[in-house]
Amino acid sequence: MENNKLSIAKSVLSNNQFFIIGIKNLLSKELLNDYYTILDLDNIPHTEGKKMIKKDKEIIAFASNDLSSLKAESFGSIPVLDKRCSVKNILSYFMLKNQSGIYHATIVLTKREREILYWLRKGISHDEISNKLNIKSKTIYTYRRNIMKKLGCENRIDFQKQLLRTQ
Repeated sequence: MENNKLSIAKSVLSNNQFFIIGIKNLLSKELLNDYYTILDLDNIPHTEGKKMIKKDKEIIAFASNDLSSLKAESFGSIPVLDKRCSVKNILSYFMLKNQSGIYHATIVLTKREREILYWLRKGISHDEISNKLNIKSKTIYTYRRNIMKKLGCENRIDFQKQLLRTQ
């Protein structure tokens, strides 16, 4: 029993026990252990997820917000299901590849904005980012302001809270 529990834990990558239990109860052990790796983009650090991915299994991600769904890009072209969709839609995706449960982002970031966001998530300073990308520091602030506006953040503190929540 303990060995089976451990293998399921390796198939569902999340720091949220409720999410792990929910997925485990929704899908069979065979599906989880043999065919899928499930990522909870809201509750797993980016680096941890990258380390634990197995190449022989299909990766399916779950997200509940735009900032989390943007993390999926770093894993390649993977489907991201909306955590808020119905159980029927989730099962229908796994069994029929029905797209009704797919997460649809409400914001669209440019390639450069996604790049800036990536470095900000890593905790890199504005000056370091400007050196890496060979652009002026003031430009970094402009990109950050645009990202904040798109995410609906009222100030830098709100923005930092969102970044920390989705790391």
